[in-house]
Amino acid sequence: LVALTILAALLLYPWLHATVRDGGQWSNLVYVGSGVALGGIIIAIVLACWSLPLRLLSRAVMYPRTAMFLWVVLVVSFAGRMAVLRWEDSLAGSAPQSMGVVHFENTAFLPPGQALAQWAVGELIGRTPEANRFFACVIVTAASLLCYALASMAYGKKAGRYALLLIAFMPSWLSYGMLEYDLLLGMLLLLLIYMFFARRSKKHTLLYLAVFGLILGFTCLVKPIALVFPAAIFLLYLGRKVRFAPALGKSAIITVFMLAAIAPWTARNWKVMDGKFVLISTNGGVVFYSANNPDADGLAKTKIISELSGQYDNEVEMNSACRDKAIEFVRENPDQFAKLAGQRQVWLWGSDAGYLSGILEDRVEPNTLNLIRGAHQLPYAILMGVFAVSILMFRKRLIANVLQVSIAGMVIYVWLLHMVFESHPQHHLPALPFILIMVAAGLAELTKNPSKAIGQGAATSAAIENVPLANTTAPLEEFE
Repeated sequence: LVALTILAALLLYPWLHATVRDGGQWSNLVYVGSGVALGGIIIAIVLACWSLPLRLLSRAVMYPRTAMFLWVVLVVSFAGRMAVLRWEDSLAGSAPQSMGVVHFENTAFLPPGQALAQWAVGELIGRTPEANRFFACVIVTAASLLCYALASMAYGKKAGRYALLLIAFMPSWLSYGMLEYDLLLGMLLLLLIYMFFARRSKKHTLLYLAVFGLILGFTCLVKPIALVFPAAIFLLYLGRKVRFAPALGKSAIITVFMLAAIAPWTARNWKVMDGKFVLISTNGGVVFYSANNPDADGLAKTKIISELSGQYDNEVEMNSACRDKAIEFVRENPDQFAKLAGQRQVWLWGSDAGYLSGILEDRVEPNTLNLIRGAHQLPYAILMGVFAVSILMFRKRLIANVLQVSIAGMVIYVWLLHMVFESHPQHHLPALPFILIMVAAGLAELTKNPSKAIGQGAATSAAIENVPLANTTAPLEEFE
């Protein structure tokens, strides 16, 4: 492991040197630390995946019908998604921008994870619009497989099959696949983190926790909302009846390796920002203020931000000033803040076609645009309706153990996050796979005995809710 890390550091040295332009020379310590951390991430992923083909092959032999089902659904959905994305690109008159080389210049306004991933993919398969589409479709296909596995472990194989069908053919991924790579990649990494935690606590060895922490660190570089996960993981360990000291130790190991993955970027920010500490990005206060200002309506207000941009020497000062202005606004206008919180939830959950409409508006015929918007919005509306019914009817069985609570917790976390920060329709995407899993669990319950389940309804479902959970030990052992 040490030898491979040193080798990775040497191989990554030229790229690390070129990452920062006009920022001066880095110290040797930062070079070595960056190489070790990034090399460790690469090695961790290799170590985590080396046995995956053998495991998948053995499962395919043991469960041929499941393997065939997975293969057909994933291949058909992947091919269909590629075709529809090409069609939507042609309608818009311009394909997504090709993946360019990573040049951050002297800024840390955006998290770097998405750009780093696109750079790596561009090096492997080229920087073309077709590569962009392929990258997006691979992410969604991998997320579909993880969604199937997570739903199967949490609620049984029947729920897993429903979850796979829902996520594989959900139209959402078509619109977001055009430009929103950070959301797609963040969704995949969040599912991967959940799969890591889902294994039995006894199998959380030091190496396992180290890999867990490194992947969590890269997730933070894509979506900084994951920075709070170590605290949540500690609480979930306690919920699994792990004693306090071991739970704290495991969480601490995860946190250390998470910070090790983030450290090279933080060191780079220290150099570029003239000695100012920036953990990941400088847009937290800006995003906070764009959603909480006198002109706010729940969506981001870029005009008020652009007016402030020329008043400060650098983005760190601007970020701090925006945060202070937002806090002042919330303190002085609590009633308006509460009103905006409700408006943000409408923007967040109300539409699944708003982002696509923004891309295609003024580029296609109105009738065609309405057809595309309806094809995205109708399945989403049905999905959210089934989600609400499932929560009302089977709430006790949908959150009956720690893994199920953590799945519901992700939905609640996104909901709470956008009570405060700006909302766009695409911002519900990180929570959507977890909503799909709970919908799949509800469908599995409904189809178990539809007449009885539907007949009793939410108000009289106590008898149903008290029925013991379906045995989830078998699917857990199968995936182990």
